[in-house]
Amino acid sequence: MPKKNGEDTSLDFSHLKKEGEIVGLEEADSSHFSPPLLVLLQQQSPQVNKTADNYIEGAEAGMIMNRLNNKVYDGNKGVLIQPCYFAPRYFHWGTPDVKRGQFMGVYLDLDKEEFQGATAEKAGIRNYVLPNGDRIEYTYVYFCNLIDEETGDKDKVIISMSRSRIKKGKMWNNLISSKSHKMMFGSLYRLTTVVDRDSTGQYSWYNWNIGTERELLDSSMKAISPEDADLIEYGMQCHNDFKSTSDAEFTKIGQSSAPQLEGGTSSKSDNVAY
Repeated sequence: MPKKNGEDTSLDFSHLKKEGEIVGLEEADSSHFSPPLLVLLQQQSPQVNKTADNYIEGAEAGMIMNRLNNKVYDGNKGVLIQPCYFAPRYFHWGTPDVKRGQFMGVYLDLDKEEFQGATAEKAGIRNYVLPNGDRIEYTYVYFCNLIDEETGDKDKVIISMSRSRIKKGKMWNNLISSKSHKMMFGSLYRLTTVVDRDSTGQYSWYNWNIGTERELLDSSMKAISPEDADLIEYGMQCHNDFKSTSDAEFTKIGQSSAPQLEGGTSSKSDNVAY
């Protein structure tokens, strides 16, 4: 039986693995995995419908769900989030009456020739309708860390905001930019859910509610605690990783999400200015 310093080494296979590598998936990058989207469950979400194939036990409208592992969180308590990188994009969706729209692509701008005939859905909204009925939705994409409040574990998650959710995104961006440290990942935020309504009061849906949980840095740019220093270091690492997100990875995000229709089956219900 092999031994090293008197210890049995026959069960030790650590020498087969390199730091940061998954043996067998050496050629895989993040575009080969399902993106960890953090989403709001609505009344029409199949996860809250007990007769649906993808029903999740205990899931209710107003909860928050990680689509990577189907874990749900109480919307009133919310989740603890460290944002790391912000990337706005245009998401292209197929005709809404065909399975609520099929993802067609994601773009940094609308300079492509096929988008020249697009018309704005409503003044002041950067959403467009193509002549064939397809829709272009301006979307805020946030790359974040989800902090487990019991264990301190960190999971990378992605939050996308379009349509009425962009109002919440703008408020979040204002809150982030108001911090004296001027670092997106220098604060922790509490994301809970609230009910939103359209101007007529006829339609309602769940939306984000975002507030500062606590700062990781003091006024002199020093970490509050050693644990906070670790979060800052990890946040910077995630910022650099997310900053290099490729078009293929953004496409994967779109393919794993769905048009954010609100207030029923009609997309007209959430044409509110933001």
